[in-house]
Amino acid sequence: MDWKKLFSRKFIMTLILTIILLVVFFVMVKNKLLDGVTFGVWLAGLLANFGIYSESNIRVKKKEL
Repeated sequence: MDWKKLFSRKFIMTLILTIILLVVFFVMVKNKLLDGVTFGVWLAGLLANFGIYSESNIRVKKKEL
């Protein structure tokens, strides 16, 4: 496994955004600010983050072929 490819800039940025979203989630839970709509928006942000990462990996693989 090539560790340099694994820890690319897009992976690190995805990881940072995921950590930020998790911190926001736990702060909202702690302060009891989390309701159904807020959770839905938070989950959409998290899924969009992973979706952008996945799509960029697919496009890079297609471009290399």
